[in-house]
Amino acid sequence: MVKGEHAILTIKSRYAFHSSKAELKWPCEESKKEAVKKRKVVYDVQLLDFVPRVDVNRDRQIIKTITKAGVGKKSPRQMDDVKGWLWVTVVSISVQQEGKVFFEKKDWMVAIDSDEMTFGMKRIALSMKREEECFADIQAGFLERNEKDYCEKVGMDVKKNARVFMTLHNYMRVEDYFHDDSTLRKVYKRGKKDSNPYMESTVECKF
Repeated sequence: MVKGEHAILTIKSRYAFHSSKAELKWPCEESKKEAVKKRKVVYDVQLLDFVPRVDVNRDRQIIKTITKAGVGKKSPRQMDDVKGWLWVTVVSISVQQEGKVFFEKKDWMVAIDSDEMTFGMKRIALSMKREEECFADIQAGFLERNEKDYCEKVGMDVKKNARVFMTLHNYMRVEDYFHDDSTLRKVYKRGKKDSNPYMESTVECKF
């Protein structure tokens, strides 16, 4: 279902009741229970609202809850040897465990593949869109396997779950033209497709 949808669900008796011993969950006279179990069940359902949650790694180790939806359809991607790499601006990030803050930064500009970001932070950032706000619950097993050194560095317990609050303000592509770090281009705004100038073209630029 989608938000605002109103539907009538009709379920056959063999699917509504897994066995003849199934107990009815709604008020019904004792003498009529067996007869009711042989009939179809009709549900009148309307989905009013929901809180979007995302299994970031599809293994139930990082569950992200979106508190403010982002804009656009695209998310940042990891380093690409051909096109360059991406930077992200994380307006705010806070790593907590049982309400205690172990790491916090604001207006943080960092490369998505930088060692400054842990594996868990990268996975969360890569799943976000511009201006999205969320918090993600990270299971202790994930911390023990992937974040053990980081947890020891900041004093976190790898045996306990952690929660990361993150807001992705913006991200931009940084292209390495000659693959030698000599010429880098940061793309702040994309231009029109199929509108590249030719060698003979007269160009107008703003510096």
